[in-house]
Amino acid sequence: MSPEDFSSKEAMLNDGEQPRSAGSRIAGWLRGFIFFVLILAVSGLLAWFLLIAPLQSQVADLTAELQNANEQVAILQASRPLQEVYSLLADANTARFELMRNRSASASAALLSSEQTLASLEQLVGERYGDTLEDIRERLELVKADIAEDDTLAALSDLDVLVNILTQLQRTVSE
Repeated sequence: MSPEDFSSKEAMLNDGEQPRSAGSRIAGWLRGFIFFVLILAVSGLLAWFLLIAPLQSQVADLTAELQNANEQVAILQASRPLQEVYSLLADANTARFELMRNRSASASAALLSSEQTLASLEQLVGERYGDTLEDIRERLELVKADIAEDDTLAALSDLDVLVNILTQLQRTVSE
């Protein structure tokens, strides 16, 4: 092949290729950029629908469950003072039963947790029933002193008064 053949073939190749203009380069870059933005948008939408939307649904469900649990806690906390009053009534009635059977030691044992229950009740209701709780505390001390002195009749009488006070408190708290 002669050198002229090379130059003619090179000229033919160069004639088929036109140099790219600046406008066509910008258009190519712009197409690539738009393609990249579309890929990002599609991947963002996929991430939203596959990852974030289910998590938001779970958060909404958990928030509703938490709200229900808080409502149940509020209901239970409202009934707590009543439970303490019932506990004191049970202690007083057990002590009365034991005294009627001439079991002073068992009657005294039945009242062992009453002080702690009364302290818990005072924390729950605070100042609202201060006078009533003070009457209960005084009556409880009288009952314990009567039992310690083996004065069964006085202890039974004080227990009757204590039960009456607790019954009135129970009615007031449950309203």
